[in-house]
Amino acid sequence: MTVHDSKKINVRLDSRSIDDFLDPTKLKWTLEYIYLDNLTTRLVGYDKAGKYVGRLASNIEVIDKKTFIFELSEQFFSDGNRINCVDVKESFKRAILKGVPHAKPKEFIKGADKLTSFEDEIEGLRCEEGKFVLSLVKPVKEIYYFLQLTDFAIYPPELVKKDILYVKDWEVNSSGAYKIGLDGENVTLELNSFSKEITPFSPSQINFNYKKDSKDSLDLSKFDFGKLKYAEYKNIINVGVDKNVFLYGNQTAGILFLSLNSMGVFREHSVRKKIRNLIHTNLRFSDNELLTKTYQYFLPGARGYIKDLSLDDFSEKIDAKLPEVFKIYTVRGMKSYLPNNFKEILGEALGIPVEIEFEENYKNFSVNSHKKNYDAIVMSASMSYKVLAEALNMIYNAEPREAFDPTKNINKLLEEYSYSMSEDKDEEIIRKILEQMTEDAEIIPLFYQPSADFYNTDKLDVSDLYLTESMQFWKLKLKE
Repeated sequence: MTVHDSKKINVRLDSRSIDDFLDPTKLKWTLEYIYLDNLTTRLVGYDKAGKYVGRLASNIEVIDKKTFIFELSEQFFSDGNRINCVDVKESFKRAILKGVPHAKPKEFIKGADKLTSFEDEIEGLRCEEGKFVLSLVKPVKEIYYFLQLTDFAIYPPELVKKDILYVKDWEVNSSGAYKIGLDGENVTLELNSFSKEITPFSPSQINFNYKKDSKDSLDLSKFDFGKLKYAEYKNIINVGVDKNVFLYGNQTAGILFLSLNSMGVFREHSVRKKIRNLIHTNLRFSDNELLTKTYQYFLPGARGYIKDLSLDDFSEKIDAKLPEVFKIYTVRGMKSYLPNNFKEILGEALGIPVEIEFEENYKNFSVNSHKKNYDAIVMSASMSYKVLAEALNMIYNAEPREAFDPTKNINKLLEEYSYSMSEDKDEEIIRKILEQMTEDAEIIPLFYQPSADFYNTDKLDVSDLYLTESMQFWKLKLKE
């Protein structure tokens, strides 16, 4: 059998059940992005050169950097109805009312702080002669970045006012190239034949969670990515071949970090600093060539790298009592990122035993990670070179402030950065943010890692992944 019969792709990748959450306002896991990237359209997207371009918007007029007039192209929901300005406006209202993981529309859209229901109208969201008008309180330098995220997905009318969206809701209607379908018990993506985003090469069905030992399916679990638009990749059928595969490490690496539970024993700054200093001075991964120990949040050469920060800055001996056992809580997917002896070498660095609980159920993790019965969470993120919002807002805004940023120092500086329009001031604020992160010691960087699951084949082009925004690191690029 062949991998692809020109109409259908079988994918070996964890699926979601029909009753799982799948809501752009509650995004957390990579697979949710993969689904929603194909189920929804947005006003803005990227072109092949990585530049911002209109997606649903056919033209964008900008006035005083605060008012954006979007002329909408002719695009359709999967039920055949055209997407109009009211659909866009209602979708933005949902983002404001529900909140989204990676942005704060209530703070930067004019009048959003007064929006209490879908029936309310605000100055910041208007329809004028079929065009969508977005007005901001003041200029936001990364507004296009925010608008291309699934946080600002365009919802069908049947879904936009629902309290919580589930996988099965997207079977009813969608705005992207695909809608949800079912193949037996497997959740699939079915082509939206009305979509203008599909190509002649777009597969009609993507069947997830296919037979694990099947030779006629793509093992996409090998590829570490968060964005994959199936409609765009005519050569995706060639990616699953295992020949000529070698590990590829690129400079847009992932970073693994500890997030200390500042609601418990680590509420005390001295205890956090002691943990930080012990980790930075004692933790070593000499037997693993993939790992690069770090005491910073950015790689050398990146915009956020502090040149004059060294290990000497963490040599202070701090008199603070640590817990008897250091308990870490994380998801099962982190097993492939952590070295096999991580628990032992971290315990050796801290001088106390370390326990790690790997949560099998991602929904449980989302609930339990906000509780107090652990000392730290270990997680990974991609690091941006030039766009600070991607690297930091995604971390800080996606988590409850009382757990991730109890002092609120970082969020205050991030807000200042978002509204700054001076490059000189930007650099000053970035420096303050990184110094504050280091001082607060609420998040402790462990090491950089070119993903052990990121491969290069004769069909997968990773030659230009050193890009201005690491969000594009998560886009799979295929050779023609």
